[in-house]
Amino acid sequence: MNDSFGWTLIGLCIVWGTQAVLAMVAQRKLAKRAERPQTERFAAYRPTAALIVPFKGVEPALENNLQSLFTQDYPDYRVVLIVEDESDPAYPLLRAAVEQHPGRKADIVFAGVAGPNEGQKVHNLLAAIENLQQDDGGEEVWIFADSDAVPGPNWMGELVGPLWQDRTAVTTGFRWLVPQPKEGSTTVSFASKIASILNSSTTGLLRRDAFTHAWGGSMAMRVSTARGADLPGR
Repeated sequence: MNDSFGWTLIGLCIVWGTQAVLAMVAQRKLAKRAERPQTERFAAYRPTAALIVPFKGVEPALENNLQSLFTQDYPDYRVVLIVEDESDPAYPLLRAAVEQHPGRKADIVFAGVAGPNEGQKVHNLLAAIENLQQDDGGEEVWIFADSDAVPGPNWMGELVGPLWQDRTAVTTGFRWLVPQPKEGSTTVSFASKIASILNSSTTGLLRRDAFTHAWGGSMAMRVSTARGADLPGR
């Protein structure tokens, strides 16, 4: 081993060790923050909302994901599901979910094919926003989720709660990867464990303003904020 390679390896080990310690400290701070009790205003702020979810193809366990979206513990919300057209394999499942929950306000929006310089997901979201602006149901908050999200029953309330403060424009959640064994196996792969560790390290950074970003797979904002900031344009 030559000297330059050895020192490079030592330097990388120091960087890795420092990052590991900082990630541990950040996770500890995040855990303490999550343990704080909700304020009364946080728990009471439940304005009417539109839940916007774009689809393309069938995700694993999509029926269960849809069930969780339609049965949120939230007083008044509307579900907006967007696909390219009726030929999308997800469409029959979306149609079935709407029919299974007749008491829930829900729309299926056909976005059409995305343009040559536009992803289908973005195109679907823009179609949903246009639909909401044309068919205004008076919703005060827009909530966004990915089709592979598996939210708990309080997810919408926890996202919307912080918006009671005027200084909070957007709230966000973040994916949490739980290692699972492959079908037919009882052993969790090393790669799955590493992916979970890396993911959890990232969540610890989100509490710092320099690293914070809103993740579109779990995000909420007031409609007035979205319109004032020209969300479709952005």
